[in-house]
Amino acid sequence: MTPMRAIIALCALLAAPAGAATQPSNFTAPEGCVLDMTVQLRSCTVVQQMRCGGGATPDRRAIYFDRSGPFHDSLIDHETRWLEMTDLRENYASRLDPEARSHASFTRLVETGRDDFDFWMIDAGGYRINHRGTDVLTGRSIEVDGVTLEITRFRDEARDGSGLLLYTREGHQFIKRDARIFFGGTETYTLGGADEAAKLDDTPVQIRREGQPGFGATRPQFGCDPMISSGPRQGRPA
Repeated sequence: MTPMRAIIALCALLAAPAGAATQPSNFTAPEGCVLDMTVQLRSCTVVQQMRCGGGATPDRRAIYFDRSGPFHDSLIDHETRWLEMTDLRENYASRLDPEARSHASFTRLVETGRDDFDFWMIDAGGYRINHRGTDVLTGRSIEVDGVTLEITRFRDEARDGSGLLLYTREGHQFIKRDARIFFGGTETYTLGGADEAAKLDDTPVQIRREGQPGFGATRPQFGCDPMISSGPRQGRPA
């Protein structure tokens, strides 16, 4: 399941107009991380995917850009647990509570075809959000620039500490099995108590590796004219 920005910062992030402020065209990975993929999404978003730290099971970091610049930073571990999520514009961050009924497990997903999760994210002020849901492999896949992405089906319900439903997300995402990461796909997003759902499409359109044109590019290339998504962007992510 791809990471989602915390509920306190869930506002529509529409693409900037053509005259948006300029930004660097090439991305430089933060110290301790190595950029290995630049992924253009259908939602006028580009994601820089990085390996961070050493060892056989490095963490992964993803920084998301729209036409105004970076807006989301996420850190996941080898099991795709959401270690840290940061909204770069709202300056809001949350981290994974180490205690959980069932942490997300990429291993369980690929070995059994299903992963049921039930965990908490917490911010600096102690506000807690519970994520409970399921990721399921569908047995189907797509290919993007020679990279095979397996299609998943997912559902995620987010509730606060009192049990109040904050939002529900459900739809399809993608995994890259060897990299142990998720990519966004098509989904619906419904605020708790709302009658209508926002439809989002973060499907990968282009995947670039080192040495290929577009590697490290921070300018989104697809779905920007017009920007049709009216809901919050995903973080992964990741």
